[in-house]
Amino acid sequence: MRRSAMLVAMTAVLLAAGAATAAGTAFAAKENVLVYARATNGSEGATAANALRSLGYTVTLTTTLPAKLSVYSSVWSIRAYEGFSSEEESALESYVSGGGRLYLTGERPCCEALDLSDQEIARAVLKNKEIVVGQQGDIPGSLTFNPQAKDSITKAPNELTTFLASEPGGIAGIGSLTGPNVLASNGTTAVGAVFDEHDMSDGKGRLVIYMDIDWLAGAGGGGVIIDARPDRRTGARPGAAVGGGGGGETPPGSARLQEIENIQDFLEKSTARTPPPSAEYVGLGDSYASGLGSFSYLSGTTGKNGCYRASNGYIENLSFRYALSLDFAACAGATIDNLWEGAKAQLKQVGPLTRYATLSIGGNDVGFASVLQSCIGGLVSTGGKGCAARDTPAAETALGWLRYGREPGKYELPGGKASDKNAARLPSLEELYEAILEQAPGIHLVVVGYPKLFETGQLEFQDCQVGTAAGLDKLTIAAGDVEWIDHETDLLDELIEQSVDGARSATGGYIEFADPRTAFTGHGLCDSETALINPLLFEGVIPHPKPKPESFHPTAEGQLELLSVIEATGAF
Repeated sequence: MRRSAMLVAMTAVLLAAGAATAAGTAFAAKENVLVYARATNGSEGATAANALRSLGYTVTLTTTLPAKLSVYSSVWSIRAYEGFSSEEESALESYVSGGGRLYLTGERPCCEALDLSDQEIARAVLKNKEIVVGQQGDIPGSLTFNPQAKDSITKAPNELTTFLASEPGGIAGIGSLTGPNVLASNGTTAVGAVFDEHDMSDGKGRLVIYMDIDWLAGAGGGGVIIDARPDRRTGARPGAAVGGGGGGETPPGSARLQEIENIQDFLEKSTARTPPPSAEYVGLGDSYASGLGSFSYLSGTTGKNGCYRASNGYIENLSFRYALSLDFAACAGATIDNLWEGAKAQLKQVGPLTRYATLSIGGNDVGFASVLQSCIGGLVSTGGKGCAARDTPAAETALGWLRYGREPGKYELPGGKASDKNAARLPSLEELYEAILEQAPGIHLVVVGYPKLFETGQLEFQDCQVGTAAGLDKLTIAAGDVEWIDHETDLLDELIEQSVDGARSATGGYIEFADPRTAFTGHGLCDSETALINPLLFEGVIPHPKPKPESFHPTAEGQLELLSVIEATGAF
C-alpha cells in the first residue's frame, strides 16, 4: 500500500467521523431579563429595568456583562458613547446565535465606537452582512414607526405611532423603509431595526437595534411613567414611577412604556429552545459512548459517516436492565460542537421526560485521533518517536478549550491536524453539563471518562506494538510517548471530574463522574492481561488494506466494564 494512501485511510479511521448529532443552549425560563447598562448610563438602565419589572418581568440590572448569558430569556444593552470590548461582542454574538434575544441601543455621530460594535454583532449573527449601523449623521424630521415591521412589533400589544427619540442615528442596508426589518424611520432613513430567527444565519435568536438612548430618559428627564399601568400578569398597580414629570390623562412617559412593552413582547416571541418530549434515558456522546469497537451494531448505523451504535454497548444495556425508554443519540466522531449546535443537535433529545443521561465527550475535541497518528511509527507512517515533545503545547491549548470554552474558528489540534470549524463559541465542559442539568430538571446525569489506552509499567524501556499493516509493517508507539499519552488521558479525566464537581455546585443538580481508569488497569494495549481496548486493526489485502474504525476503542468486554463503572455511581 502506498504511504500516502495508508495515511489517509488511517486518519479517516482514527477520526471515527460519524454523522455526529449535536445541542443548543438551554435557555432560562421566560421573563428572566438582563439589563446591561454602562455605569455612565445608569439612569437609562434603571429606567428600562424598572419599566420591565412593572410589566411583570424578572429583571437583573448590572454594569458588568455576566459570563453566562444563557440563563436570561432576553438581554437589553443600554449604553451610549463606548463600544463593546471584543470579549463582550463575542459573548453577545454567541448568545444570539444560540437562540438568545438581544436589544441594542445605537447613537448619533457622537458615538461611532458604539455603532461599530453594534454593526459587528449584527453582521456576525445576521444573514445580511451589508447592514450599516450609524454613519448616517443626525436624522432630522418627524419619526414614525413602520406598521409593516416584523411580527407586529409596532401593533401589539400597543399601537405605536410616533418614534420617541431626540437626534437619533441612522441604519442603512436593511431594505425598503416599509420592509419588515425597519422598525422606524423619518421617511428617508431607518432609525430602528428589527430581526427575527428567519433573518439569522443560524436560524434562531432575535435582535432589535434602537438608535437613541435618550428616549429612555424622556423629555426634560421625565423618564418612563409606570404607576398608571397595572402588572400584566397580576393586575396589581405598581406603587412608584420611574422618573418624574408627566401628569394629566396621558403622562409623557406612558408612550415610552408602551414601546418597551412592545419590544419585549417581540423579543419573547422568539422560539424558545424548549426540547420536545423525550425518552426516559438519553445516551449522549462520542464513539466511546456509541460503542464503536464492539463489532455488533444496530441496523443502519455503520458504513461511511455512520454513528456505529452498538447493540451490546453500555447504552443499550442500561436501557434494557432498567426498562427505560431510550433515545440513542451518541455518535462516533462527535465533538462538543456536535452536541451543542445544529439541526441534529444531540441535546435536543434531552427533554422534560428525561430521567437519566450518560455522556462521554471531549476526546475528539482535544485531538484523540491526531495524537495517535502523530505518535504511531512505522514504514507507512509519518509519525513516530517524539510526539510527546512535538505535541505537548497544542495538547495544553486543547485542554484549555474544555476548561474555558472555545471561540469561533478553526484550530490546529495536537499532531498538526486541523479541527472542524465552529461558527459560534463552544461552551466549556462545565457550561455544557450545566446546560443539560438546566434543560431537564431532575435528571440523573452520568459523565463517563476515558480509560487509558495502555496503563502499564512494563513499557518504561520498550516500545508498544499497536498493530501490523498488511502483515508486514509493525506499527509502534515509543515507550516515552506511551507514558505521555497516558498522562494526557489523566489530565483529561481530571478536568472532566473537576467540571462535573463545578456543575454540581453551580446548579445543585444530580451529576456524577464515572471514572473507568482503575477498571481498565492492566487491560490496555501491551498490558499483561486481556486487553479491553482494540489495537490498530486492518481489513483487506495488499495492496489496499484499510484500518478498521474499531481501532483504539473499547472491545465488547470493555463496554461491559464501562457499564459496571456507570452502575457503580448509583445513578440508575
